[in-house]
Amino acid sequence: MGGLREEFEEHGFVLLRGAIEQPLLDTLQGAVQPLIAQHTGTGGGVRRHQTVLEPDWIHPSFIDFLNLERTNRAAAEIIGVDDPSQLSACGLALLMGHDEEGILGWHRDFPDSHPESPALWGRSSRFIQTNCALFDDPSLWLVPASHDRPSTAQELETAAPSRDRETDGAMPVGEHSDALMAMPGAANIVLQAGDCLLYNPLNWHAASYLPSRVRATFHGGWRHPDLPYELETMRWALIRIHGSQTRATWGSRWVRTLEGS
Repeated sequence: MGGLREEFEEHGFVLLRGAIEQPLLDTLQGAVQPLIAQHTGTGGGVRRHQTVLEPDWIHPSFIDFLNLERTNRAAAEIIGVDDPSQLSACGLALLMGHDEEGILGWHRDFPDSHPESPALWGRSSRFIQTNCALFDDPSLWLVPASHDRPSTAQELETAAPSRDRETDGAMPVGEHSDALMAMPGAANIVLQAGDCLLYNPLNWHAASYLPSRVRATFHGGWRHPDLPYELETMRWALIRIHGSQTRATWGSRWVRTLEGS
């Protein structure tokens, strides 16, 4: 896996093909079915379960996923620590698409106006978000190498119609490509089941949703241990990964600890 840090710093992402091996992938596909059923047909627009490690929803295979050696070692190499157990992981959500044909418009998780953005542009390899697909997922669009600089005027102008992400949603599928390809440098990141994309959340990114397509993509991330209170949009959970044991906390409340099998 040598060279991942350089690739990440240059392009703002690294794609790990087949990071989730088939036996675990099969188990995970079954384990997320109750979550998919819970959110299907609710009329709530974008379907996302923010904290799958909650006691009511957690499954032992989720812990096995969090302890995947390949993804954790890749994150450690990119972030620059010797041992993956030094990393802080930023929760685990499940992305499930949308109740209607539509898009999530172009955005950066830290806009230029965010007070943390200028400092983060200079530390692009110290924090990572991830999308790990349990089923084939062609939803994500991204502008490579847009993570370590201010936005251009053209990017801001292109994103302006969907800047308020709460207004994104219904759009005929035939219009998706036009809206997404209008962004300079846009690329569709097609994930196959088992693939994990490690990316910088300052990249411009967007998504295309089809309710007829089964989507279950784990969304989480890692950060350098020296950044415990920065990265405001990645503070919704803190997890320590160490061997066979994972613990998660929201605020000061410890959530159930599971021992790996």
